[in-house]
Amino acid sequence: FTSDVKIKSISVVGGDTGTSPAKMRAFINRDGIDFSDAQSMRPVQEWELAENLHGVLEYQTRYVLIYYPYLISHLLLFMNYS
Repeated sequence: FTSDVKIKSISVVGGDTGTSPAKMRAFINRDGIDFSDAQSMRPVQEWELAENLHGVLEYQTRYVLIYYPYLISHLLLFMNYS
C-alpha cells in the first residue's frame, strides 16, 4: 500500500480441489521472514481457516490492523496447508 489503510477483514479463497490453506498468520513490520521463522515466531494474529471456494467467508482482524495503520509499514500473511 502507498498510504494508510484500515484492514478490517481478510478473505482467503481456496482451490476447488481441496487446496485451501488451513491456517493464516499475520506479522507486521518484519523483514526477511522465511517459512521456518513464520512457524516459530509469534504472529500479531492467527486464524483457523475454513474452505472458502466462493469468497463468502471473512476473517476479522484485531484492533491494531484497523485503528493503527500508521504503525504498520509491512504486512506479511503466512498460509499453512497442514
